[in-house]
Amino acid sequence: MARHFLTLYLLIVLTLAAASWGQERLWEAYAGRAYGETMADDPAQAAVLTIVEQQLLSVPTAERRRFVADLADRTGIDLELFDFVDIVGADTQARLARGEAAYMNSADGRTWMLHRLDDGGVLAFRYAAPEAGRSAFEIAMSLLFYAVIALVIMLWLWPLTRDLRRLERATASFGDRNWSFSADIKPRSQVHSLAEAFRRMAARIDSLIGSHKDMSNAVAHEIKTPLARMRFELEMARAATSADQLAMHLRNINTDIEELDGFLRAALDYAILERAEV
Repeated sequence: MARHFLTLYLLIVLTLAAASWGQERLWEAYAGRAYGETMADDPAQAAVLTIVEQQLLSVPTAERRRFVADLADRTGIDLELFDFVDIVGADTQARLARGEAAYMNSADGRTWMLHRLDDGGVLAFRYAAPEAGRSAFEIAMSLLFYAVIALVIMLWLWPLTRDLRRLERATASFGDRNWSFSADIKPRSQVHSLAEAFRRMAARIDSLIGSHKDMSNAVAHEIKTPLARMRFELEMARAATSADQLAMHLRNINTDIEELDGFLRAALDYAILERAEV
């Protein structure tokens, strides 16, 4: 029981870990494509960055950071100017180096839209991305996740159910007075010990049936001989011409009766020993 529990438990845990890892990788790839869109895909945010970039062309490089901070205070737009070296992520830096927009998610659920300026600085515009319902891809990933778990558990249970069906057919055949138990259960099967217990029980039952058949044959044979002698003595007693001959035949009949009585006692003792499994 403990071995089967640990096997199933470890299988489920490993399956969950593998499926979660695969789902996370797929989601990262999907999310990367979603956030790797160009500025033209977000026209409103791209327009803001374009306007700010045009205004920065007339501002000296040393004063651009202060200009962006003042502009953010006046307009309420969340703008910030970073150095290129402050941006983390090789993929994000590569996109910015190619002149493309890059996207990053912040802890508060908002999105940073990044654009590299001609002087090497990075203009960042943070905005709240519109919430959207679960996409068909997310739903498909969730269904795939649970389907993988169900498939693994089914693969684990299939050999068990197969061997249980074999054991059921073998016991049903044995119950139909086919006194031979034949179940093809491999030693590595989870029900092998149960099949072996059934096999020992079937062998015991078959041995008991055989011994009782032998006992029945022996009883019939052993009783038949004294009965034949008693019948013969009775006939001789009827034909006796003297008291001594009659007494002799009666003694012989009594001897046969004692022999039958001893045999029956032995048979009863044997039956008691069989029940006690001595």
